[in-house]
Amino acid sequence: MRDTITTEFAAKCAASACRGCGFAGIAAVLDYGQMPPSDGFLASPETLAPSTSPRQAPGSYPLELAFCEQCGLLQILETLDPRHLFGADYLYLSSGSDSWLEHCKDNALDIISRFGLDAGSLVLETASNDGYLLQYFKQHGIPVLGVDPAPEPVRHAAERGIETIHAFFTRDLARSLAQTRSADVVISNNVLAHVADIHDFIDGVGEVLSKDGCWIIEVPYVKALVDGCAYDTVYHEHLCYFSVTALQHVLSLHRLFINDLKPLESHGGSLRLYVSRRQQQSEQVTETLGSERRDGMQELAYYLAFASSARTANRQLAGLLEDLAAQGRHIAAYAAAAKGTVLLNCLGGAARHVEYAVDRNTLKQGKWIPGVNIPIISTAEIKTRQPDYLLLLAWNLRREILLQESAWLRSGGKFIVPLPAPHILSGDDL
Repeated sequence: MRDTITTEFAAKCAASACRGCGFAGIAAVLDYGQMPPSDGFLASPETLAPSTSPRQAPGSYPLELAFCEQCGLLQILETLDPRHLFGADYLYLSSGSDSWLEHCKDNALDIISRFGLDAGSLVLETASNDGYLLQYFKQHGIPVLGVDPAPEPVRHAAERGIETIHAFFTRDLARSLAQTRSADVVISNNVLAHVADIHDFIDGVGEVLSKDGCWIIEVPYVKALVDGCAYDTVYHEHLCYFSVTALQHVLSLHRLFINDLKPLESHGGSLRLYVSRRQQQSEQVTETLGSERRDGMQELAYYLAFASSARTANRQLAGLLEDLAAQGRHIAAYAAAAKGTVLLNCLGGAARHVEYAVDRNTLKQGKWIPGVNIPIISTAEIKTRQPDYLLLLAWNLRREILLQESAWLRSGGKFIVPLPAPHILSGDDL
């Protein structure tokens, strides 16, 4: 993570067009330097010279955060090939978290009730992963269809009996689907930020959504990112970071309207938005738009302050790891999350003090975190190896993880929670 906005970075932003509104000339916010793809876990460690910084590892790319002062959209400049990001190496399974599954079950039941879905309805989910959400509709006899580009999650969905098209969701795919059926509900959970051509994607939803249907979107909320100093949630897979103001502007270009929303705790702070062809804006949406305006979320200064806080938090965490290592403490990481790849690579040389990472996902075990050469092993190894500290990379699942590892905590182990400022949790915090 670079300490300043360089002339080169500023010029690159000035020459770039906004992903949302197309405005030519966006503003520089934060330069992460070179970063590997956050889910690009390796089969073997990289060969790095001792003097090589993790940020300069092979297979790394620029990661630069910018802001559009025209429509208010926070975004990164780079667009990596989505076939590379979400191909055979993409091993994230949404069903890996019990709390997330509970969240999804409640969401499904609410949607069924709210829209009166039955056996004659169709629920379509874009980026449906391993069927984590659609399974709850199917359990109630409601027809479902998933679309997902990653082969491993699609295989798991098939094992659940969830019909899933192995493909990226596009306007062309949606048009072909619309020839035989339309969806009463389209769900896009944590996918809109990943889409390189956001307008093609939105057009696709418009093609397949029934006349009176509803598009339900969940996105991490940019206000939560700023308030929580969650600089690790900026990575190549996440191209955009939405406020309600910015998303409403993009959707209005397609004659779609945000009519209701619900704040969520998931992913450190998210929004569930209800979108349709008819404008019937709820009081909640009106209040949120007003709050964003009062908080200055349409101003560059808001995001430059975040960048300053991110640099400070990163320096503090690096210093903490250096101090603990100097005391002879053994440090590991908990959860090989995508955000963890970014966090560890931002630490520079301090990442060398993290001896290994543990994860429940068996597909990740035996892999290596890119850029920092940290091996991933089973969470069962915590009991065997007894590290002094675990750096909590999946900090958004803190409550769930603390309960899972309560025995280790009571035995004297401690968690390092990296954000919004580094702090330590022990058994006394259960």
